[in-house]
Amino acid sequence: MNPDAYAISEAANCMTLQRVLNVVCQKFDVNPLDVQSKTHKKRIVKARHYYFYLAYRTRKKNTIVEIAKFVNRDHSTAIAGRNKISGYMDVYPDVLKLVMEMRAELSVEKGDAPFKRVNPDEQIKINKLHVGYYNTPEKIAQLKTQIQ
Repeated sequence: MNPDAYAISEAANCMTLQRVLNVVCQKFDVNPLDVQSKTHKKRIVKARHYYFYLAYRTRKKNTIVEIAKFVNRDHSTAIAGRNKISGYMDVYPDVLKLVMEMRAELSVEKGDAPFKRVNPDEQIKINKLHVGYYNTPEKIAQLKTQIQ
């Protein structure tokens, strides 16, 4: 591969990761440079975790190492942050709703066909029934009775 072509390809990937970071930072009202810094402030860390989740789910071309490196973090930090948001989506409807909003915003910006529009309340019901990290068979049975 031509070294110049690799540089162009790398720049294109950075721009798309930058777009994910910008959408998350806009939603949380934080500066992208703060997310890339070493700060451990709660709202910055929270935005960083959402970035890890969204970048991993929307950017299939990038590895978790590339996603983490973009915000000056180790791959294990990115995996932990991604898993945290994924687990919260099973339990907290507001987290699921926020992720759905940001993913829709990313798909519209990209010019792709938007994600299938589902009523957020209906999606929350569907997601609660999903056997996730926090859901046990007893909890799923309890949730089914609450939904019906």
